[in-house]
Amino acid sequence: MIDLNADRAIANAPLPTTATLRRRNNLLIQGWRFVTLNLRMYLMVLKGNH
Repeated sequence: MIDLNADRAIANAPLPTTATLRRRNNLLIQGWRFVTLNLRMYLMVLKGNH
């Protein structure tokens, strides 16, 4: 059985803008985000490892 409320919620969900899609597909931006995320996690581990 299909949940009609879920289908309606998906149909009404906002779509990403062109700029958002461009950022998601840009390898330089994704690479930078990957590096910064890993750096933040590394610093968190160092800070908590007293």
